[in-house]
Amino acid sequence: MQSHSSAKPQKNSALLRAPAELRHEIYSYLVPDHIHACVQGDKLHLSTCVVGRIKEEDDSKGAMLPSSNMLDGYERQPKVPLHGDHDPVWAPRLRSTWGPHWICEENTLDQHSEGKLDLALLLVCRDMYLEVVDLLARTAVFHITDLETANFLHERPLLLCSMQLRLTQLSITLRPPIKFYQSLERPDDDTTMEPELASATQTWSRLGSIIRQFNRLSRLWIWLDHDDPCSWSLVNERATLQPLITQLSGSPNLKISIYLPRLHPKYEREDWHYTSETPTPFHLHRKLRQRWHGVEKGQGRFQVIHKVDFPFLIDIIGFDEMSMVEVEEEERKGWRKGTDMELVVEDLNHANIHENMHI
Repeated sequence: MQSHSSAKPQKNSALLRAPAELRHEIYSYLVPDHIHACVQGDKLHLSTCVVGRIKEEDDSKGAMLPSSNMLDGYERQPKVPLHGDHDPVWAPRLRSTWGPHWICEENTLDQHSEGKLDLALLLVCRDMYLEVVDLLARTAVFHITDLETANFLHERPLLLCSMQLRLTQLSITLRPPIKFYQSLERPDDDTTMEPELASATQTWSRLGSIIRQFNRLSRLWIWLDHDDPCSWSLVNERATLQPLITQLSGSPNLKISIYLPRLHPKYEREDWHYTSETPTPFHLHRKLRQRWHGVEKGQGRFQVIHKVDFPFLIDIIGFDEMSMVEVEEEERKGWRKGTDMELVVEDLNHANIHENMHI
């Protein structure tokens, strides 16, 4: 980021002579309210977040997910769907480690897209630089989608020191391999880990301490999932989040919201998971998992597969008029009675397919 020391003073600027409230109102139309920070090479890259502009149901700021509960990956299809056993567009989108911010990742990689962040205001003069940086720090949500960037900010804080020390809102979205979560269950056994996995595990183990360096932070959103089609419920949530929550326990003014996939009743465990009866020191939101996945077939070829997770009943005709809460409770009743609802839905789907073939 450009230093204000190189920005020339503009003492005769009509804008800078205007009342501060008016200047800030003007700046708010010119700077984004959601910004991605990610490491590219050895530099920190800033880009506009386009997903964060959409409000979510549970939070008026809209830092995490769009309002629809049905973002299951199907919406990532290209405008002109491709056919065949290789999908070079939809499959990579489904594999994005940026999760629901997959389109922000595409914009970041495309230098000519709308995601390019225009920081021209920071180059006008020193006074405007300070005002805009202060406005961004106070009002913008900063998004991080990998642990490498979090570690980068920790090790090189001077890169964003003007903004970083006053940052008030931070959103972290992570979709690592499932083996990342498995490694957190045995944090002391890192001798056999791949270097990249070991580095990610070490960064996560001190993420709370990294976050606490933003001493003005008042709002934190964390969105977690893994990149495997298998159920999220195979992840030990408590082992994953306990170090982070412990490190942040000394920040009583920090409001924390954590987004995790819905739990599969078949694998739900009180000692592993934050169940509905479990009190938590954070606001817990359960979300629908991605149901379409991009699988690598080898030699750079990708295929899209459909793998459903709980609740399964939302794929059945007749349940489309029910709310997600109603569908989930209806399915839980079946599981409590000992019925394997996953098999029930599979049988119904096969019956529907067979019926349609004979129409």
